[in-house]
This record gives sequence, structure tokens and C-alpha cells, in this order.
Amino acid sequence: MSEYIEIETEPSEDGKKIVFYTNLRLAEGAAEQYDSRDSLERGSPVAQALTTIDGIAFFAHRRFGYDHHKGARCRMVLYR
Repeated sequence: MSEYIEIETEPSEDGKKIVFYTNLRLAEGAAEQYDSRDSLERGSPVAQALTTIDGIAFFAHRRFGYDHHKGARCRMVLYR
């Protein structure tokens, strides 16, 4: 496992969504999904950290398979 986080991003063409892929798991347990600022504030540490960014309307996080070169991958989606 890498000791550094690697982040790849894919912004949508309309600028309303950005998808992040990481090489490290950022939260334990099942997939997360939050649809309001209040739910983000009560969520995992990653979700709580995102409350400092204005304009986030939706956040989802889940494990996203395994890459033999990069190891486990996670996917996060932010909507504005």
C-alpha cells in the first residue's frame, strides 16, 4: 500500500460534477451518500471535512474495485 494518497479527477463538461479516484480508502464500512449539508456534518470524517467547501449539494463515496498497478481504488462524486 502506498503511503501517499494519489488523486485523479474527472470534471463534468457542465461543471456541476467532479469525480475523484483515490488509491486509498478514505472511510470504513459501507458506501456513503449525503444529499444535504446537515447530513454531511453528521457523516464520516471525510464528509465532515467537505462541509468547508461552499456549494456542495451531494456527495457519494464507495470502494471502486481494484487496479493491479495501483491497488484498491475509491470513487467520490461531488455535485454542486
